[in-house]
Amino acid sequence: MPPVIQKTLKKARETERKARLFAQYELTRRGYRRVFLLSKKGYESTGIVDLVAVKKHRDETEIVLIQVKGGKRRVSESEKKRLRAACKNVRVRCATVEYIPGSWAKMAFV
Repeated sequence: MPPVIQKTLKKARETERKARLFAQYELTRRGYRRVFLLSKKGYESTGIVDLVAVKKHRDETEIVLIQVKGGKRRVSESEKKRLRAACKNVRVRCATVEYIPGSWAKMAFV
């Protein structure tokens, strides 16, 4: 790979890392737990959703789907549209997990 491309790739990954770090800081400050949806190698996944944030409010649970951008790029209108569509297509399921040490474990959707 040419040195120019390597330098550009390194800069892009560093910007991506900083954007994720800022998102993590901001969500923690606001009381959210978060899960980054990264590829096996630890880079951004190809889907529209990069991060899922969860916050519990007494009897409610809030789930936020987030796209993280870094550097000079901004979220385009088409990306916002895809993100809104992703929010409409979320399916929430309930499950229980039971575990008895040394005996058995069971997960069941309810």
